[in-house]
Parts: sequence; structure tokens; C-alpha cells
Amino acid sequence: MCRPCLIKETHMTHTLQRINPPPARRGQQGFGLVELSISLSLIAALLLGAFYIVRSIRADTERKEYAESVNKTLVAASKYMLTYRYTYDINTNVLIDMGGWRADKKISHPVSAGLYAVESTIPGAWEDVGRNSYTYSDTVNNTTFVYAYPNEGIVYRINKVPKASCANVIAELARYPSVARVWARAWSANTAHPGNPDGTEVAQGTNLNTTKNNSVRLWSANITKLCANNFTEIMAMVVRD
Repeated sequence: MCRPCLIKETHMTHTLQRINPPPARRGQQGFGLVELSISLSLIAALLLGAFYIVRSIRADTERKEYAESVNKTLVAASKYMLTYRYTYDINTNVLIDMGGWRADKKISHPVSAGLYAVESTIPGAWEDVGRNSYTYSDTVNNTTFVYAYPNEGIVYRINKVPKASCANVIAELARYPSVARVWARAWSANTAHPGNPDGTEVAQGTNLNTTKNNSVRLWSANITKLCANNFTEIMAMVVRD
């Protein structure tokens, strides 16, 4: 073949290869898809891990804030009972004045006209307080322990507690020395200002008639049942230390 012809043919071959490149090998095609798949899986795993970490941090923060808040509230309630014999006049404003709640958290009571409640640190929940109107007692070994006299104890309530926070709130309340019993019931928009603990008993605290037993008892079956509701009303009976 003549040299000019060979040059011409080679040039045409290169041109055709540029226009119609040879198909990629099967292994080369698969490598891109596998790599992409692995990358997407890693990204998804990282995002999922980050989601759970953020949720855990938020839950821990909520528990810490609530523990600090309930401590201040119950300390103020105990201070009130040490100062006054009877609890006829106990209300949200009184505990705010005694350092139990922050004043900027006070709101108009959601269901009791003319009264006030407080925004809880638990998102969506609110808190209030009232005097105990009934006598509660237990009998152990033929001995009756009266742990709340009428008009001497205080009912501290956290209302509309969401399911995710329910069990933690009950356990937190029960461990305080001034709490004798904790009750819970399904939340109702028509529940008025507290006058006595009502519903199902879910925990025994550490104060029975000022005799400390240093034992918190959680009624697991009742807690499981009550905390299955979307929202729960939780009430603690606060008595004298």
C-alpha cells in the first residue's frame, strides 16, 4: 500500500474512534455503580447516626432541665409547708413568689378560668399546683400511715405530658423526699385545677407521714398502661418532710 494511502487510512481510523469510541469493558461499567452504591450507603449510615445522636442529646437536655425545674418547685412547696400550717391558699403565684417557677413562664390556666399555670420545660406540657383536699393512708402491719391530711398537703401536677417523657417524669417525681405518692391518668382537656390526686397510682415516694423509708417504688404495670397514652396527666402528693 502506498504511504499516502496508509496515512489517510490511519487518520480515518482515529477519527472514527473519536466519533464512536469502543464500548467500555463490563468490569469498568460495574465499578462506577458499585462505588456509587457504597458511597450512598455510607452517607445514609452517617445521617442516621447523626439523627440518633442529636435526638439523644435533646432527650438528655430535656431530662436535665426538667430535673432542675422540679427540684426548685418541690423545694418551694416544702418551704411553703414549713412556713404555713395549712395549704388553703397555695397556688401558682405563691410558688413563683417562693422561687419555685420562673415568673416569665406563667400563663393563663388552660382549663380553669381566673387561675394561672406555668409552661413546663417538657415541650407542650404545663404545670400547676393546688391544696390537697383528701386524707390518704396506708395500713402496714396493722399500723396506719397517714401521708396527706386535708388542706395540709400539696398536689403538684404536670399536665399533658407526651408519651416519650411520661415514664421519666414519674420516676423523677417519686425520688424527691417530699413526695409520698404519684398518680397518673389519661390527659383530658376538661380537667380542672387540682384538688386531690386522682387516677391510678404509679409510684410510691420516700415520704410516708414524715417517716422516710428511703425506697422509691415504681408500679411498672400501671406506668406501662398509663404511659401508653399520647398524653398523660401526672400528679404528685407533696407532704411535710
